[in-house]
Amino acid sequence: MERRKGVFIVIILLSSFMLSSCATIGSDLDTWIGSSVDEYVSVNGPPRSTYKYQDGRTISTWDKGCVINLISDKRVILSWSLKGCLKIHPSVGQWKKPS
Repeated sequence: MERRKGVFIVIILLSSFMLSSCATIGSDLDTWIGSSVDEYVSVNGPPRSTYKYQDGRTISTWDKGCVINLISDKRVILSWSLKGCLKIHPSVGQWKKPS
């Protein structure tokens, strides 16, 4: 019974860490809103793929253990989304815009 309790506590702690890691990445990606895609590329490398919508917006995708999608218009970052971010540690990649 004690072993189950210990395993449960470890699972809770790991889950909390992973969720906070994703939140950290998200708040760091917020620092790129309004920046140019070219600036993001100069720090993080080229995207894996890009797609241009009919309305002129572009979605650029990076895969750094976590799929990062940046939506831009006229090369200015408007928003972002993440997929699979719980699989990585927040120190992977340059999430926060350098000052």
